[in-house]
Amino acid sequence: MLAAWHPPASGEMSTMAEFARIGVLPGQPFSTDDMSPEIVAAIEAGVEDARAAIEANVERFTAQVNGWNWSTDDISRFGTDYLTRSTVALKNIYPNAPDHAIYGQAFRDSNDEILDGNHLYEVTFPPGEQPPVDWFWSLTLYDESTTMYPNPTGRTNIGDRTAGLVYGDDGSLTITVTHNEPAEPANWLPAPAGPFYLVVRNYGAKRRIVEGDWTPPPIQRVG
Repeated sequence: MLAAWHPPASGEMSTMAEFARIGVLPGQPFSTDDMSPEIVAAIEAGVEDARAAIEANVERFTAQVNGWNWSTDDISRFGTDYLTRSTVALKNIYPNAPDHAIYGQAFRDSNDEILDGNHLYEVTFPPGEQPPVDWFWSLTLYDESTTMYPNPTGRTNIGDRTAGLVYGDDGSLTITVTHNEPAEPANWLPAPAGPFYLVVRNYGAKRRIVEGDWTPPPIQRVG
């Protein structure tokens, strides 16, 4: 159902007129009850073709960088490019322009193994290589249900605003990701005892990120 609170743009009226021929109307539920089996079959085939095209298009926007799904493309302005618009709707929500925010997702470690809190991982930013941003950056952990993992510490992310972090003598920052509390918990990002994934967010990304001179470090499994 097309949301009544988000009506089509004036430039989309001709497209909406085509949709209206089969009963697709803004703010109204869609039904095939009064359609012939042939039309219903054609619509269903079209939906399947569209889904396949959208899934295939996902790879256009991300590349594998150090195990991260990473992209600096601008997917915030798609106009009437409906394939891009659908792809963004499937994999993102209200994406920002690259100079406002650039995100990365990681589901696997540097050995291409699925991230699992029963193991211990380290994400190390070398000296001077924390995300170069004008505003802030964060590394957030999500569980399988795509929610922030609830844990006794209440910590669901670590970033440049996190108090009490411990840095190496050379200025490097190593974040520890695992389920059980490590011996040195200052930089611990708690994970569930099972699969999880990480999202790095860079707000006010500087040119180094936008132009590809900086990318997130690999997620190293320890032990």
